[in-house]
Amino acid sequence: MEITKYVLLILYAVLNYLDWVTTKKAISKGAKELNPISMFLINRNLFAISKIVATLIVVATLLYASSTVIVIGLVVFYVWVVVNNYKIIKRL
Repeated sequence: MEITKYVLLILYAVLNYLDWVTTKKAISKGAKELNPISMFLINRNLFAISKIVATLIVVATLLYASSTVIVIGLVVFYVWVVVNNYKIIKRL
């Protein structure tokens, strides 16, 4: 497996962590979670564990994927999510 895929998967995991941190921070400042599934998990104090489990499942699955395109897409998406969360935090 190419080193690029490993780096991208690590970056994906880090971005998921940053999504969790920034989501918590934004909500603590009064923001509303727009994703109904995430809101359901947040309301039941299951958001952190669900992020960990989902991230591990995705990383484990993508380790065996033949293409890095999916990983790149996920990394780009989570970069957007984290940047958006930071913008929301700055506005609050």
